[in-house]
Amino acid sequence: MQERILDTADRLFYGQGIRAVGVDTIAAEIGISKRTLYNNFP
Repeated sequence: MQERILDTADRLFYGQGIRAVGVDTIAAEIGISKRTLYNNFP
């Protein structure tokens, strides 16, 4: 799961810029809750 999160975040940051992408966007793109994301990256 962590690799999937990192890959998605990397793609979004590269495409939209780090300031334009938040935790909500990353979680929605993967189809997970923010809680799941934070459980993997406290």
